[in-house]
Amino acid sequence: MKKTGYCAIAVLLVTSGGSGFSDAISEIQKIQPEADVVPEGFEVTHSKVDEVSSGNIKKWISGLK
Repeated sequence: MKKTGYCAIAVLLVTSGGSGFSDAISEIQKIQPEADVVPEGFEVTHSKVDEVSSGNIKKWISGLK
């Protein structure tokens, strides 16, 4: 990763058929080893997508550390 004075942070939001984040977190860490990958990603299964509201997303974002 090119040093720019900025910190790379990866926060994952996924829709899934059941595999969840799968290998996404470890793959991002391999590709961008200096990035901070937030493990508290937002995950929703495909069968529950219609139940997600902007309030759910805002609550998740406000809870990130």
